[in-house]
Amino acid sequence: MLKYKIRLQIYNILSKLVSYTSKLLILRMIEKTAIEAGIILGTQTYKEGLAVIEAESGFNPKAINRNVNGTVDYGLCQFNNYWYWEKEKVISPQNAMVPNKALYVFWRYFPKRKNNWTTYKTGVYKKYMDE
Repeated sequence: MLKYKIRLQIYNILSKLVSYTSKLLILRMIEKTAIEAGIILGTQTYKEGLAVIEAESGFNPKAINRNVNGTVDYGLCQFNNYWYWEKEKVISPQNAMVPNKALYVFWRYFPKRKNNWTTYKTGVYKKYMDE
């Protein structure tokens, strides 16, 4: 029984470490793609975009959320299946689930279309903003 408890504690510690490492990798990818899209780190647009991504997906690149209206949001940036690939055709469903591709599209669209993201439009993102 003691061995089981020790193994469980080790597993929990390793799980937290993997989660932390994954989040750091995602944050680095967010920075890199923002720079590639011409976003200056530390600006209001960058801070808002980072907060929107965290509010939308919790930095989870595999996030899938079903909306009340029947549409579905996919990936790290939560691209909506109706608006982003059926109507505007800016990203494919497959690419919405690939973090670096989704982030590149996000940083190209976000500065001009912030209100397309519900967490921005409703102000939910503000609780994720660094002061």
